[in-house]
Amino acid sequence: MQRLKGWIKLTIKNILCKAFDRVYFAEAAVDSAFPYVVYMPDDENGCLISDNKKQSQAVNGTIDLFCRYESSFELFSYMQSVLNCNDISYRLNSTNYEREQGIVHFEWEIEAEVERWLT
Repeated sequence: MQRLKGWIKLTIKNILCKAFDRVYFAEAAVDSAFPYVVYMPDDENGCLISDNKKQSQAVNGTIDLFCRYESSFELFSYMQSVLNCNDISYRLNSTNYEREQGIVHFEWEIEAEVERWLT
C-alpha cells in the first residue's frame, strides 16, 4: 500500500502521549499516578545495507503499561488498538499482577523503524 506524499509517521513517544496522560521514557517518575506507560528501545532487529551505508533499520523495544486491576482489561484492549492503528507490530510479552498494590503490569515487545523511536 502506497503512503500519501508528505505523510509523516508519528514517533512512539507522540503516539503514546496522544493516547495516555502519563508517558515516560525508560523509568517512571516516583509515585506516578495510575495508569502510566513506560517505553524504551532495546536492540536492532534488522537493517538494510546498500552502497556500504545503512539505509533502514528496525529496532525492538518495550512498552509497559501499569494500571489498577479494575481498569486493566479496558486499558489492555485500548493499548493494542493504539498500536494497531499506528502500524506498530507488537507481541504481548508478559502480564503481572501485584496483589499488595492492586496493580497490573502489561509488557509488549514492539518493533518499529528507527525513525519512529526518535523524539
